[in-house]
Formats: sequence, structure tokens, C-alpha cells
Amino acid sequence: MEELQELQEMREELNSRIVSVNRDAEEILLDLQPYSYLWKEEPDSVIKSLTANPEDALGNVPQIIEQIRNCETLRTQITENVQTFRLVKEWLRVDQANFKDHLLSCVDDWQKRFKDLVLESVCRCLYDLDAFCTDTETELNETVTSAPTTEQMDSATLLKVITRIQAVQDRRTTTDDMFKPLASAIKFLKTECYEELDAQVQVLQQSLPEQWLHTKKLSEQWRQQISTPMAKEASCVRMQVTSFSSKQIQFRELFRKSSAFHRDCPMPAVDMLDKLRKDIQALQEEVQELTKSGKLFEVRN
Repeated sequence: MEELQELQEMREELNSRIVSVNRDAEEILLDLQPYSYLWKEEPDSVIKSLTANPEDALGNVPQIIEQIRNCETLRTQITENVQTFRLVKEWLRVDQANFKDHLLSCVDDWQKRFKDLVLESVCRCLYDLDAFCTDTETELNETVTSAPTTEQMDSATLLKVITRIQAVQDRRTTTDDMFKPLASAIKFLKTECYEELDAQVQVLQQSLPEQWLHTKKLSEQWRQQISTPMAKEASCVRMQVTSFSSKQIQFRELFRKSSAFHRDCPMPAVDMLDKLRKDIQALQEEVQELTKSGKLFEVRN
């Protein structure tokens, strides 16, 4: 009986130690909780939040670079702070080697995705600007061949030239301010990420500032050359705007007096309302065209 009692006490002592060591072992999870987002979240969700405005590719780059640097800091923290094993109560060994390797692999994966995103943004900006400058210069130079003087230029050609000039004007500020952050991003990729850029990317980085300057000068030359026909077209647009204003006033009066809003409507009200809807839609489309023409020919209100 005494032996059984002793065994029972040993059993209770062992159970007590197991419960206690389990409790301490579970506290290890709390130490690892700050890294839980690495396996709970996907890089795609973070990338999506960082690229909310895809049209402004370089505008997102500083935030992405910050994420890359955070990944490097996090990698150092994991390497130094997460041990390959932990000894609990001096007798329970918790092996963390595989988990530590998995954490580092997750960090590397996140970091690579962010690096690829910076590289993609840089390449997209360079290729997009190169294509824009090439297309603009090609189209404007072809116009010289087809219409050596502005007097020989028909309305369609004039509109094409003005559209190109306006496109250059629309992206002037954005592109002028693009080269400095672009150079910073490329320097970051080379010096901190040790990325070897394609030869074409390096060539574009060197040549595009001058090419963009040439495109702006060519656009300005054309703006001066077509100033006379532009003034004529602008005058026509003003006349169209005046005519539209009168038409709009007339329609407003007709709309207010429409039988569709009277109790004794001579025809089904739904038909009359549908006709009014179509008339309004036609006026809206005309406004859009006038707005577009007014912008192209620089017509001010």
C-alpha cells in the first residue's frame, strides 16, 4: 500500500510538472506572435494596398522600399532573437529550427515580391515614357510629310496634332518630376538589393531625360505653328457653345411645360418621359464633345 501511495504521489507530481511546463511552453507562442502576420497574410493583399493607384507607379515606390527595408530589419531580428531550440523548466526541449527557417523563408518571399514590384514600377515608367515619346515624335514628324504647312492641314490632321500636343501637356508636370525618384529607385535596387538591371533599362535611364526634353520642344514648336488654325477652330467651338446654350435654354422651357407632367397627358406619360430622357442624354453627349473640343482648342469660359 505504501508503494502504491508513493507511486500515486509520483504520478501527481509528474502531472503537475507536465501542466506547469505546458503552460510555460505555451508562453513561447506569445513571443512568436509578432511574426504571425507572415503566415496569416499574403503579400498580394499588402501589395494591393500599396498599389491602390496603378497609374502613379513611382508614387508608391517609397512605401514599397520602406517595406523592403523593414523585411531586412525583421530578418535580422528573427535571426538573432528566435533560437533554434528553447529549454523549458530545464528538461523540456522545444525545437524551433524548422519554424525559424520557415519564418526566414516567409520574410525572403515578402522581400522578393516587394523588390520585384519596385523593379516592375521602374521598368513600366521607363517603357511607357519611351513609347509615348517615340509615338509622339513619329506622329508629329509624319504630319510634316503629309502637310508641310498649316494651310495644307485638314481638320482631322489638325485635331490629331492638337491631341498629341495636349497629351504632352497633360503629362508634363508628372514626367518632369519623375526622373529624380526614378533615379533614387534604381540606385536603391543596385546598392541595397544588388539587382542587376537589364541593359535596355540602363540605356533608357540615360537617354529618356533628353528624349523627353526633345518631345516637349517639338510639341511647343507645333503649338506655335498651328496657332492660327487653332484660333479659327477655337472661334468655331465658341460659336457652338453659344448655340448649345440657346438650345439648352429652349429645352429647359420645353421640359418645364411638357405634357408628361400634366394630369391630362394626351399620350402615355411613360413614352413622353422616355423621349425626354433620350433628349437629355443627347444634350449630355453634346456637352461632353464640346468640353473635349474646348479643352483641345483651349477655349475658356
